[in-house]
Amino acid sequence: MIEEINDLKWIPYFLVFLLVINPSFADSNFSNIQRMIQFDSSGVNMGCRASSINKEARPLNSVYLPNGCVLARFQDMTIDQFRDIRLKAGGLIVLLPKNLLDLSLEEKENIFLLEQAMLVEEISIPVYFSNYDEEIDRIISEISQNPTKGTAKQSALSEIFKKISANSYQVVVSGSHSPKKDSRIPIIQGELIPFKQSSTDGQTKLPVIIISSQLKPFGISNSQPPNFDATILLTLADIFSKLYNQVTSSAKYRIIFVLDESGSLLNYQGSKKWLENNVEENIHNIEFAICLESFSESVGDIFMHVSKPPKEGTSVYRFYEILEKKTKQYSQKSLESVHKKINLADTFFKFPHERFSMKRVSSFTLSSLKSHTDPLKTSIFSEHTSTSVLNSETELNSAITENIQTNTKILAEALASFIFNFNDDENEEIFTGSLTITEKTIQPYVAPKSLSKSNNLKFAFEKLLKNVKVTYDISTDRDPDFVFYDGEESKLNVYNVKPAVFDLFLTSLIGCYLFSIYFIVLHFPKVYTVISKFAYSPVQPATNGIHLKKAN
Repeated sequence: MIEEINDLKWIPYFLVFLLVINPSFADSNFSNIQRMIQFDSSGVNMGCRASSINKEARPLNSVYLPNGCVLARFQDMTIDQFRDIRLKAGGLIVLLPKNLLDLSLEEKENIFLLEQAMLVEEISIPVYFSNYDEEIDRIISEISQNPTKGTAKQSALSEIFKKISANSYQVVVSGSHSPKKDSRIPIIQGELIPFKQSSTDGQTKLPVIIISSQLKPFGISNSQPPNFDATILLTLADIFSKLYNQVTSSAKYRIIFVLDESGSLLNYQGSKKWLENNVEENIHNIEFAICLESFSESVGDIFMHVSKPPKEGTSVYRFYEILEKKTKQYSQKSLESVHKKINLADTFFKFPHERFSMKRVSSFTLSSLKSHTDPLKTSIFSEHTSTSVLNSETELNSAITENIQTNTKILAEALASFIFNFNDDENEEIFTGSLTITEKTIQPYVAPKSLSKSNNLKFAFEKLLKNVKVTYDISTDRDPDFVFYDGEESKLNVYNVKPAVFDLFLTSLIGCYLFSIYFIVLHFPKVYTVISKFAYSPVQPATNGIHLKKAN
Protein backbone atom coordinates (compact mmCIF):
# COMPACT_ATOMS: atom_id res chain seq x y z
CA MET A 1 0.00 0.00 0.00
CA ILE A 2 2.76 2.43 0.94
CA GLU A 3 4.56 1.66 -2.30
CA GLU A 4 1.40 2.37 -4.31
CA ILE A 5 0.84 5.71 -2.58
CA ASN A 6 4.45 6.63 -3.26
CA ASP A 7 3.83 5.88 -6.91
CA LEU A 8 1.20 8.68 -6.94
CA LYS A 9 3.63 11.37 -5.75
CA TRP A 10 4.16 12.53 -9.32
CA ILE A 11 0.63 13.98 -9.51
CA PRO A 12 1.27 17.14 -7.42
CA TYR A 13 4.46 17.79 -9.37
CA PHE A 14 2.54 17.43 -12.60
CA LEU A 15 -0.04 19.97 -11.45
CA VAL A 16 2.70 22.39 -10.47
CA PHE A 17 4.25 21.88 -13.89
CA LEU A 18 0.95 22.81 -15.54
CA LEU A 19 0.78 25.97 -13.49
CA VAL A 20 4.33 26.88 -14.43
CA ILE A 21 3.76 26.47 -18.15
CA ASN A 22 0.72 28.72 -17.98
CA PRO A 23 2.37 32.09 -18.79
CA SER A 24 -0.46 34.29 -17.56
CA PHE A 25 1.84 37.08 -16.51
CA ALA A 26 4.70 36.67 -18.95
CA ASP A 27 5.74 38.22 -22.21
CA SER A 28 4.11 41.62 -21.67
CA ASN A 29 4.37 43.94 -24.68
CA PHE A 30 4.28 47.68 -24.09
CA SER A 31 3.25 50.29 -26.62
CA ASN A 32 1.97 53.86 -26.38
CA ILE A 33 -1.46 54.27 -27.93
CA GLN A 34 -3.85 57.16 -28.52
CA ARG A 35 -7.43 56.98 -27.31
CA MET A 36 -10.15 57.87 -29.76
CA ILE A 37 -11.25 61.44 -29.31
CA GLN A 38 -13.94 62.21 -26.73
CA PHE A 39 -15.60 65.61 -26.65
CA ASP A 40 -18.94 67.37 -26.47
CA SER A 41 -19.82 70.01 -29.04
CA SER A 42 -22.98 72.13 -29.17
CA GLY A 43 -24.66 69.77 -26.71
CA VAL A 44 -23.84 66.63 -28.70
CA ASN A 45 -21.72 63.85 -27.17
CA MET A 46 -19.08 62.69 -29.62
CA GLY A 47 -16.41 60.00 -29.72
CA CYS A 48 -15.34 57.28 -27.32
CA ARG A 49 -16.97 57.31 -23.87
CA ALA A 50 -14.85 54.62 -22.15
CA SER A 51 -11.14 54.08 -21.50
CA SER A 52 -10.25 50.89 -19.57
CA ILE A 53 -9.75 47.47 -21.19
CA ASN A 54 -9.04 44.09 -19.61
CA LYS A 55 -10.22 41.58 -22.19
CA GLU A 56 -8.96 38.66 -24.24
CA ALA A 57 -7.76 39.59 -27.72
CA ARG A 58 -10.14 38.68 -30.54
CA PRO A 59 -9.78 38.87 -34.32
CA LEU A 60 -12.16 40.76 -36.60
CA ASN A 61 -14.06 37.62 -37.61
CA SER A 62 -14.52 36.32 -34.06
CA VAL A 63 -17.97 35.15 -32.96
CA TYR A 64 -17.06 35.66 -29.28
CA LEU A 65 -17.02 39.47 -29.32
CA PRO A 66 -18.84 40.22 -26.03
CA ASN A 67 -15.96 38.87 -23.90
CA GLY A 68 -13.10 40.18 -26.00
CA CYS A 69 -11.16 43.15 -27.27
CA VAL A 70 -10.81 43.23 -31.04
CA LEU A 71 -7.33 43.81 -32.50
CA ALA A 72 -7.49 44.83 -36.15
CA ARG A 73 -5.62 46.64 -38.89
CA PHE A 74 -7.36 49.84 -39.94
CA GLN A 75 -7.35 48.91 -43.63
CA ASP A 76 -8.89 45.47 -42.94
CA MET A 77 -11.93 46.70 -41.03
CA THR A 78 -15.17 47.61 -42.80
CA ILE A 79 -17.86 50.00 -41.60
CA ASP A 80 -20.28 47.12 -40.97
CA GLN A 81 -17.67 45.28 -38.91
CA PHE A 82 -17.01 48.39 -36.85
CA ARG A 83 -20.70 48.86 -36.13
CA ASP A 84 -20.93 45.23 -35.03
CA ILE A 85 -17.87 45.67 -32.79
CA ARG A 86 -19.28 48.88 -31.33
CA LEU A 87 -22.43 47.06 -30.20
CA LYS A 88 -20.95 43.72 -29.06
CA ALA A 89 -17.23 43.87 -28.22
CA GLY A 90 -15.56 44.97 -25.00
CA GLY A 91 -12.95 47.16 -26.71
CA LEU A 92 -11.11 47.89 -29.95
CA ILE A 93 -7.40 48.39 -30.71
CA VAL A 94 -6.77 49.71 -34.24
CA LEU A 95 -3.33 49.33 -35.85
CA LEU A 96 -2.69 52.14 -38.31
CA PRO A 97 -1.00 51.34 -41.63
CA LYS A 98 2.77 51.51 -41.85
CA ASN A 99 2.65 53.62 -45.01
CA LEU A 100 -0.59 54.99 -46.41
CA LEU A 101 0.94 55.41 -49.85
CA ASP A 102 1.53 51.64 -50.09
CA LEU A 103 -2.20 50.90 -49.80
CA SER A 104 -4.48 50.43 -52.75
CA LEU A 105 -7.00 53.12 -53.73
CA GLU A 106 -9.81 50.94 -52.38
CA GLU A 107 -8.07 50.53 -49.01
CA LYS A 108 -7.46 54.29 -48.75
CA GLU A 109 -11.09 55.09 -49.50
CA ASN A 110 -12.18 52.52 -46.93
CA ILE A 111 -9.99 54.16 -44.26
CA PHE A 112 -11.33 57.65 -44.99
CA LEU A 113 -14.95 56.46 -44.95
CA LEU A 114 -14.40 54.43 -41.80
CA GLU A 115 -12.95 57.48 -40.04
CA GLN A 116 -16.04 59.45 -40.93
CA ALA A 117 -18.38 56.69 -39.73
CA MET A 118 -16.57 56.47 -36.39
CA LEU A 119 -17.08 60.19 -35.77
CA VAL A 120 -20.81 60.21 -36.45
CA GLU A 121 -21.99 59.32 -32.95
CA GLU A 122 -20.75 58.45 -29.49
CA ILE A 123 -19.19 55.02 -28.88
CA SER A 124 -19.72 53.21 -25.59
CA ILE A 125 -16.66 50.92 -25.79
CA PRO A 126 -13.01 52.00 -25.41
CA VAL A 127 -11.27 52.52 -28.77
CA TYR A 128 -7.53 53.10 -29.17
CA PHE A 129 -5.19 53.71 -32.10
CA SER A 130 -1.60 52.55 -32.38
CA ASN A 131 1.08 53.48 -34.85
CA TYR A 132 2.35 50.55 -36.86
CA ASP A 133 4.11 48.05 -34.59
CA GLU A 134 5.54 44.77 -35.85
CA GLU A 135 4.72 42.92 -32.63
CA ILE A 136 1.07 44.01 -32.66
CA ASP A 137 0.87 43.13 -36.35
CA ARG A 138 2.23 39.65 -35.55
CA ILE A 139 -0.34 39.16 -32.79
CA ILE A 140 -3.16 40.17 -35.14
CA SER A 141 -1.95 37.64 -37.70
CA GLU A 142 -1.66 34.92 -35.05
CA ILE A 143 -5.14 35.32 -33.57
CA SER A 144 -6.65 35.59 -37.05
CA GLN A 145 -5.37 32.20 -38.25
CA ASN A 146 -8.00 29.51 -38.95
CA PRO A 147 -7.35 25.92 -37.80
CA THR A 148 -6.83 23.28 -40.48
CA LYS A 149 -9.87 21.09 -40.89
CA GLY A 150 -9.64 17.26 -41.07
CA THR A 151 -12.20 14.55 -40.61
CA ALA A 152 -15.05 15.10 -38.17
CA LYS A 153 -13.43 12.88 -35.51
CA GLN A 154 -9.96 14.31 -36.03
CA SER A 155 -11.16 17.90 -36.02
CA ALA A 156 -13.10 17.42 -32.77
CA LEU A 157 -10.14 15.86 -30.95
CA SER A 158 -7.60 18.25 -32.43
CA GLU A 159 -9.81 21.19 -31.56
CA ILE A 160 -9.92 20.10 -27.91
CA PHE A 161 -6.16 19.71 -27.70
CA LYS A 162 -5.58 22.99 -29.55
CA LYS A 163 -7.89 24.83 -27.19
CA ILE A 164 -6.01 23.44 -24.19
CA SER A 165 -2.46 23.84 -25.51
CA ALA A 166 -2.85 27.07 -27.52
CA ASN A 167 -1.78 30.46 -26.21
CA SER A 168 -4.05 33.50 -26.06
CA TYR A 169 -3.49 37.20 -25.43
CA GLN A 170 -4.93 39.41 -22.73
CA VAL A 171 -5.24 43.11 -23.60
CA VAL A 172 -4.93 45.49 -20.66
CA VAL A 173 -5.23 49.28 -20.93
CA SER A 174 -5.62 51.56 -17.94
CA GLY A 175 -7.05 54.97 -18.66
CA SER A 176 -9.33 57.76 -17.53
CA HIS A 177 -11.85 59.98 -19.28
CA SER A 178 -12.80 62.75 -16.90
CA PRO A 179 -13.91 66.16 -18.20
CA LYS A 180 -11.14 68.75 -18.24
CA LYS A 181 -11.75 71.65 -15.90
CA ASP A 182 -9.89 74.07 -18.16
CA SER A 183 -11.56 73.28 -21.51
CA ARG A 184 -10.75 76.23 -23.73
CA ILE A 185 -10.09 77.16 -27.35
CA PRO A 186 -7.12 79.48 -28.04
CA ILE A 187 -7.58 82.25 -30.63
CA ILE A 188 -4.70 84.35 -31.97
CA GLN A 189 -4.94 87.36 -34.26
CA GLY A 190 -2.62 89.92 -35.79
CA GLU A 191 -2.81 92.49 -38.55
CA LEU A 192 -0.86 94.05 -41.37
CA ILE A 193 -1.15 97.83 -41.65
CA PRO A 194 0.00 99.81 -44.70
CA PHE A 195 3.34 101.51 -44.09
CA LYS A 196 2.05 105.08 -44.54
CA GLN A 197 -0.97 104.56 -42.29
CA SER A 198 0.74 104.96 -38.96
CA SER A 199 -1.91 106.90 -37.06
CA THR A 200 -4.72 105.11 -35.28
CA ASP A 201 -7.38 107.14 -37.10
CA GLY A 202 -5.88 106.26 -40.46
CA GLN A 203 -5.77 102.58 -39.56
CA THR A 204 -9.39 102.32 -38.47
CA LYS A 205 -10.70 104.09 -41.58
CA LEU A 206 -9.12 101.59 -43.98
CA PRO A 207 -11.30 98.70 -45.17
CA VAL A 208 -10.39 95.30 -43.73
CA ILE A 209 -9.78 91.93 -45.33
CA ILE A 210 -9.92 89.01 -42.91
CA ILE A 211 -8.03 85.76 -43.53
CA SER A 212 -9.24 83.07 -41.16
CA SER A 213 -8.20 79.48 -40.61
CA GLN A 214 -8.40 76.77 -37.99
CA LEU A 215 -5.63 74.88 -36.22
CA LYS A 216 -7.56 71.66 -35.74
CA PRO A 217 -6.67 70.22 -32.32
CA PHE A 218 -7.70 66.65 -33.12
CA GLY A 219 -9.22 64.26 -35.61
CA ILE A 220 -10.40 60.77 -34.82
CA SER A 221 -7.58 60.58 -32.26
CA ASN A 222 -6.25 63.17 -29.84
CA SER A 223 -3.24 64.04 -32.02
CA GLN A 224 -3.24 67.14 -34.17
CA PRO A 225 -3.99 66.66 -37.89
CA PRO A 226 -1.53 68.07 -40.48
CA ASN A 227 -3.18 71.57 -40.43
CA PHE A 228 -1.95 72.69 -43.85
CA ASP A 229 -4.45 75.58 -43.75
CA ALA A 230 -2.56 77.08 -40.81
CA THR A 231 0.68 76.59 -42.77
CA ILE A 232 -0.77 78.57 -45.70
CA LEU A 233 -2.10 81.33 -43.43
CA LEU A 234 1.32 81.79 -41.78
CA THR A 235 3.06 81.76 -45.17
CA LEU A 236 0.67 84.46 -46.41
CA ALA A 237 1.41 86.53 -43.32
CA ASP A 238 5.13 86.14 -43.99
CA ILE A 239 5.16 87.17 -47.66
CA PHE A 240 2.58 89.96 -47.27
CA SER A 241 4.51 91.47 -44.36
CA LYS A 242 7.54 91.65 -46.67
CA LEU A 243 5.38 93.03 -49.50
CA TYR A 244 3.85 95.74 -47.31
CA ASN A 245 7.35 96.85 -46.29
CA GLN A 246 8.62 96.95 -49.88
CA VAL A 247 5.82 98.68 -51.81
CA THR A 248 6.29 102.37 -52.50
CA SER A 249 2.59 103.14 -52.77
CA SER A 250 0.41 102.57 -49.75
CA ALA A 251 -1.94 99.59 -49.80
CA LYS A 252 -5.63 100.31 -49.54
CA TYR A 253 -6.49 97.52 -47.10
CA ARG A 254 -5.62 96.26 -43.67
CA ILE A 255 -5.29 92.50 -43.45
CA ILE A 256 -6.28 90.74 -40.23
CA PHE A 257 -5.09 87.16 -39.77
CA VAL A 258 -7.14 85.00 -37.39
CA LEU A 259 -6.20 81.48 -36.32
CA ASP A 260 -8.35 79.58 -33.84
CA GLU A 261 -8.07 76.03 -32.54
CA SER A 262 -11.50 74.62 -33.31
CA GLY A 263 -12.51 73.32 -36.73
CA SER A 264 -15.55 71.53 -38.09
CA LEU A 265 -15.74 68.93 -35.29
CA LEU A 266 -16.10 71.78 -32.78
CA ASN A 267 -18.57 73.59 -35.03
CA TYR A 268 -16.08 76.44 -35.67
CA GLN A 269 -16.54 77.57 -32.08
CA GLY A 270 -13.38 79.69 -32.20
CA SER A 271 -14.68 81.71 -35.14
CA LYS A 272 -17.96 82.28 -33.33
CA LYS A 273 -16.18 83.63 -30.25
CA TRP A 274 -13.88 85.88 -32.26
CA LEU A 275 -16.77 87.34 -34.23
CA GLU A 276 -18.71 88.05 -31.04
CA ASN A 277 -15.74 89.88 -29.54
CA ASN A 278 -14.61 91.87 -32.57
CA VAL A 279 -16.94 92.35 -35.51
CA GLU A 280 -19.70 94.43 -33.96
CA GLU A 281 -17.56 96.41 -31.50
CA ASN A 282 -13.91 96.69 -32.57
CA ILE A 283 -13.69 96.04 -36.30
CA HIS A 284 -15.70 97.98 -38.85
CA ASN A 285 -15.67 98.42 -42.59
CA ILE A 286 -14.97 94.75 -43.45
CA GLU A 287 -14.56 94.21 -47.19
CA PHE A 288 -14.79 90.41 -46.99
CA ALA A 289 -13.46 87.41 -45.10
CA ILE A 290 -11.44 84.58 -46.68
CA CYS A 291 -11.79 81.29 -44.79
CA LEU A 292 -9.46 78.37 -45.47
CA GLU A 293 -10.79 74.84 -44.99
CA SER A 294 -8.83 71.83 -46.29
CA PHE A 295 -7.33 74.09 -48.94
CA SER A 296 -4.47 71.69 -49.77
CA GLU A 297 -5.65 68.28 -48.58
CA SER A 298 -6.37 67.28 -52.18
CA VAL A 299 -4.39 68.09 -55.33
CA GLY A 300 -7.53 68.64 -57.39
CA ASP A 301 -9.41 71.79 -58.33
CA ILE A 302 -10.17 74.73 -56.03
CA PHE A 303 -13.70 75.35 -54.78
CA MET A 304 -15.10 78.63 -53.52
CA HIS A 305 -17.97 77.91 -51.13
CA VAL A 306 -20.48 80.71 -50.60
CA SER A 307 -23.80 81.06 -48.81
CA LYS A 308 -25.09 83.50 -51.44
CA PRO A 309 -23.84 83.82 -55.02
CA PRO A 310 -21.81 87.06 -55.20
CA LYS A 311 -23.50 89.83 -57.17
CA GLU A 312 -21.73 91.43 -60.08
CA GLY A 313 -19.95 94.61 -59.03
CA THR A 314 -19.33 93.51 -55.44
CA SER A 315 -15.88 93.00 -53.93
CA VAL A 316 -16.37 89.25 -53.60
CA TYR A 317 -17.39 88.95 -57.26
CA ARG A 318 -14.35 90.96 -58.35
CA PHE A 319 -12.04 88.84 -56.21
CA TYR A 320 -13.57 85.65 -57.67
CA GLU A 321 -12.76 86.85 -61.20
CA ILE A 322 -9.15 87.60 -60.23
CA LEU A 323 -8.77 84.28 -58.43
CA GLU A 324 -10.11 82.42 -61.46
CA LYS A 325 -7.52 84.08 -63.70
CA LYS A 326 -4.66 83.37 -61.31
CA THR A 327 -5.73 79.74 -60.96
CA LYS A 328 -5.44 79.24 -64.70
CA GLN A 329 -2.20 81.24 -64.87
CA TYR A 330 -0.26 79.35 -62.20
CA SER A 331 -1.70 75.83 -62.38
CA GLN A 332 -3.64 73.29 -64.40
CA LYS A 333 -6.52 73.57 -61.96
CA SER A 334 -9.84 75.29 -62.30
CA LEU A 335 -11.88 77.37 -59.85
CA GLU A 336 -15.50 76.44 -59.20
CA SER A 337 -18.06 78.33 -57.14
CA VAL A 338 -20.26 76.16 -54.89
CA HIS A 339 -23.41 77.75 -53.52
CA LYS A 340 -25.18 76.26 -50.49
CA LYS A 341 -27.68 78.09 -48.31
CA ILE A 342 -27.28 78.00 -44.55
CA ASN A 343 -29.78 75.64 -42.95
CA LEU A 344 -30.71 77.28 -39.67
CA ALA A 345 -32.24 74.01 -38.44
CA ASP A 346 -28.86 72.25 -38.53
CA THR A 347 -26.84 72.18 -35.32
CA PHE A 348 -23.49 72.10 -37.11
CA PHE A 349 -22.22 74.47 -39.79
CA LYS A 350 -20.82 73.00 -43.00
CA PHE A 351 -17.98 75.49 -43.66
CA PRO A 352 -16.39 78.27 -41.57
CA HIS A 353 -17.67 81.14 -43.77
CA GLU A 354 -21.18 80.34 -42.53
CA ARG A 355 -20.20 81.69 -39.11
CA PHE A 356 -19.23 85.00 -40.76
CA SER A 357 -22.35 85.06 -42.92
CA MET A 358 -24.50 84.75 -39.80
CA LYS A 359 -22.91 88.05 -38.68
CA ARG A 360 -23.67 89.60 -42.08
CA VAL A 361 -20.02 89.64 -43.12
CA SER A 362 -19.33 88.98 -46.82
CA SER A 363 -17.31 85.80 -46.78
CA PHE A 364 -16.41 82.59 -48.57
CA THR A 365 -14.41 79.42 -47.96
CA LEU A 366 -11.60 78.27 -50.22
CA SER A 367 -11.21 74.50 -50.21
CA SER A 368 -9.88 71.62 -52.27
CA LEU A 369 -13.02 69.67 -51.29
CA LYS A 370 -16.27 70.12 -53.17
CA SER A 371 -18.53 68.84 -50.40
CA HIS A 372 -18.58 69.18 -46.63
CA THR A 373 -19.20 65.42 -46.45
CA ASP A 374 -15.79 64.61 -47.96
CA PRO A 375 -14.01 62.36 -45.38
CA LEU A 376 -10.71 64.20 -45.95
CA LYS A 377 -12.21 67.16 -44.10
CA THR A 378 -11.76 65.48 -40.70
CA SER A 379 -9.17 62.81 -41.49
CA ILE A 380 -5.97 62.32 -39.48
CA PHE A 381 -4.41 61.41 -42.82
CA SER A 382 -3.76 63.56 -45.83
CA GLU A 383 -4.20 62.22 -49.32
CA HIS A 384 -0.45 62.48 -49.95
CA THR A 385 1.21 61.96 -46.55
CA SER A 386 2.85 58.62 -45.92
CA THR A 387 1.95 58.28 -42.25
CA SER A 388 -0.75 59.31 -39.82
CA VAL A 389 -0.37 62.22 -37.44
CA LEU A 390 0.17 59.99 -34.38
CA ASN A 391 3.86 60.50 -35.14
CA SER A 392 5.52 63.47 -33.50
CA GLU A 393 6.57 64.93 -36.83
CA THR A 394 4.57 65.32 -40.02
CA GLU A 395 6.47 64.22 -43.10
CA LEU A 396 5.51 65.87 -46.38
CA ASN A 397 6.27 64.32 -49.73
CA SER A 398 6.86 66.26 -52.92
CA ALA A 399 3.22 66.10 -54.04
CA ILE A 400 1.74 67.79 -50.97
CA THR A 401 4.59 70.31 -50.74
CA GLU A 402 4.09 71.31 -54.35
CA ASN A 403 0.34 71.55 -53.83
CA ILE A 404 0.76 73.86 -50.82
CA GLN A 405 3.15 76.05 -52.83
CA THR A 406 0.80 76.23 -55.80
CA ASN A 407 -2.33 77.05 -53.80
CA THR A 408 -0.49 79.62 -51.69
CA LYS A 409 0.89 81.22 -54.86
CA ILE A 410 -2.56 81.42 -56.47
CA LEU A 411 -4.21 82.96 -53.42
CA ALA A 412 -1.33 85.37 -52.73
CA GLU A 413 -1.22 86.67 -56.30
CA ALA A 414 -5.00 87.07 -56.43
CA LEU A 415 -5.15 88.88 -53.10
CA ALA A 416 -2.24 91.20 -53.97
CA SER A 417 -3.80 91.98 -57.33
CA PHE A 418 -7.05 92.87 -55.59
CA ILE A 419 -5.36 95.02 -52.92
CA PHE A 420 -3.14 96.93 -55.38
CA ASN A 421 -5.66 96.86 -58.23
CA PHE A 422 -3.33 94.95 -60.60
CA ASN A 423 -6.02 92.70 -61.97
CA ASP A 424 -6.22 94.47 -65.37
CA ASP A 425 -3.00 92.76 -66.45
CA GLU A 426 -3.48 88.98 -66.30
CA ASN A 427 0.24 88.25 -66.49
CA GLU A 428 1.26 90.59 -63.67
CA GLU A 429 3.33 88.61 -61.15
CA ILE A 430 4.03 90.16 -57.78
CA PHE A 431 5.71 87.48 -55.70
CA THR A 432 9.01 87.09 -57.50
CA GLY A 433 12.64 87.52 -56.50
CA SER A 434 12.96 87.66 -52.71
CA LEU A 435 9.18 87.19 -52.40
CA THR A 436 9.13 83.94 -54.39
CA ILE A 437 7.14 81.21 -52.63
CA THR A 438 9.37 78.17 -52.33
CA GLU A 439 9.57 75.07 -50.16
CA LYS A 440 12.01 77.01 -47.96
CA THR A 441 9.36 79.69 -47.43
CA ILE A 442 6.77 77.14 -46.30
CA GLN A 443 8.92 74.78 -44.23
CA PRO A 444 9.12 76.90 -41.02
CA TYR A 445 5.33 76.84 -40.75
CA VAL A 446 4.69 73.13 -41.33
CA ALA A 447 2.81 71.35 -38.52
CA PRO A 448 2.41 74.33 -36.14
CA LYS A 449 1.86 73.37 -32.51
CA SER A 450 -1.06 74.38 -30.34
CA LEU A 451 -0.78 77.57 -28.31
CA SER A 452 -1.43 75.50 -25.21
CA LYS A 453 1.67 73.38 -25.92
CA SER A 454 4.14 75.83 -27.46
CA ASN A 455 4.81 79.55 -27.89
CA ASN A 456 6.21 79.15 -31.40
CA LEU A 457 2.93 80.18 -33.00
CA LYS A 458 2.74 83.36 -30.94
CA PHE A 459 6.38 84.18 -31.73
CA ALA A 460 5.65 83.79 -35.47
CA PHE A 461 2.66 86.14 -35.27
CA GLU A 462 4.62 88.74 -33.29
CA LYS A 463 7.49 88.56 -35.76
CA LEU A 464 5.30 89.05 -38.83
CA LEU A 465 2.29 91.09 -37.67
CA LYS A 466 1.22 93.94 -35.45
CA ASN A 467 -1.36 94.21 -32.67
CA VAL A 468 -1.04 90.51 -31.92
CA LYS A 469 -3.55 89.32 -29.35
CA VAL A 470 -4.31 85.92 -27.85
CA THR A 471 -7.74 85.24 -26.38
CA TYR A 472 -9.51 82.11 -25.16
CA ASP A 473 -13.00 80.79 -25.51
CA ILE A 474 -13.50 79.16 -22.11
CA SER A 475 -16.20 76.59 -21.61
CA THR A 476 -18.73 77.43 -18.89
CA ASP A 477 -20.11 75.02 -16.34
CA ARG A 478 -23.69 75.82 -17.26
CA ASP A 479 -24.75 74.79 -20.73
CA PRO A 480 -21.21 74.56 -22.17
CA ASP A 481 -20.68 74.89 -25.93
CA PHE A 482 -17.84 72.37 -25.76
CA VAL A 483 -16.20 70.00 -23.28
CA PHE A 484 -12.85 68.23 -23.60
CA TYR A 485 -11.78 65.07 -21.76
CA ASP A 486 -8.46 63.76 -20.49
CA GLY A 487 -6.92 60.34 -21.09
CA GLU A 488 -5.41 61.29 -24.42
CA GLU A 489 -2.60 58.72 -24.27
CA SER A 490 -2.30 55.36 -22.54
CA LYS A 491 -0.01 52.35 -22.45
CA LEU A 492 -1.02 49.10 -24.08
CA ASN A 493 -0.12 45.87 -22.25
CA VAL A 494 -0.53 42.58 -24.08
CA TYR A 495 0.00 39.42 -21.99
CA ASN A 496 0.57 35.95 -23.41
CA VAL A 497 -1.91 33.76 -21.51
CA LYS A 498 -3.68 30.42 -21.74
CA PRO A 499 -7.29 30.47 -22.94
CA ALA A 500 -10.24 30.06 -20.56
CA VAL A 501 -10.67 26.41 -21.60
CA PHE A 502 -7.21 25.68 -20.19
CA ASP A 503 -8.30 27.03 -16.81
CA LEU A 504 -11.37 24.80 -17.01
CA PHE A 505 -9.21 21.79 -17.89
CA LEU A 506 -6.74 22.55 -15.11
CA THR A 507 -9.53 23.08 -12.57
CA SER A 508 -11.12 19.78 -13.56
CA LEU A 509 -7.79 17.97 -13.25
CA ILE A 510 -7.11 19.41 -9.80
CA GLY A 511 -10.67 18.60 -8.76
CA CYS A 512 -10.27 14.99 -9.84
CA TYR A 513 -6.99 14.74 -7.96
CA LEU A 514 -8.45 16.17 -4.75
CA PHE A 515 -11.55 13.99 -5.05
CA SER A 516 -9.29 10.93 -5.46
CA ILE A 517 -7.36 11.81 -2.31
CA TYR A 518 -10.63 12.44 -0.44
CA PHE A 519 -12.06 9.11 -1.66
CA ILE A 520 -8.92 7.21 -0.60
CA VAL A 521 -8.90 8.79 2.86
CA LEU A 522 -12.64 8.30 3.37
CA HIS A 523 -12.61 4.65 2.32
CA PHE A 524 -9.06 3.82 3.29
CA PRO A 525 -9.75 0.31 4.75
CA LYS A 526 -11.56 -0.82 1.61
CA VAL A 527 -8.99 0.72 -0.68
CA TYR A 528 -6.20 -0.82 1.35
CA THR A 529 -7.85 -4.26 1.16
CA VAL A 530 -8.23 -4.01 -2.63
CA ILE A 531 -4.70 -2.82 -3.15
CA SER A 532 -3.34 -5.50 -0.79
CA LYS A 533 -4.91 -8.27 -2.83
CA PHE A 534 -2.93 -7.14 -5.84
CA ALA A 535 0.20 -6.22 -3.96
CA TYR A 536 0.57 -9.41 -1.82
CA SER A 537 -1.08 -12.19 -3.88
CA PRO A 538 1.01 -15.51 -3.72
CA VAL A 539 3.05 -16.20 -6.77
CA GLN A 540 3.92 -19.84 -7.74
CA PRO A 541 7.50 -20.32 -8.88
CA ALA A 542 7.91 -21.30 -12.46
CA THR A 543 9.33 -24.87 -12.98
CA ASN A 544 9.00 -25.13 -16.73
CA GLY A 545 7.72 -28.70 -16.28
CA ILE A 546 10.89 -29.96 -14.47
CA HIS A 547 10.37 -31.86 -11.17
CA LEU A 548 13.27 -31.77 -8.80
CA LYS A 549 13.99 -34.58 -6.42
CA LYS A 550 14.70 -33.89 -2.81
CA ALA A 551 18.25 -34.78 -1.89
CA ASN A 552 18.76 -37.51 0.65
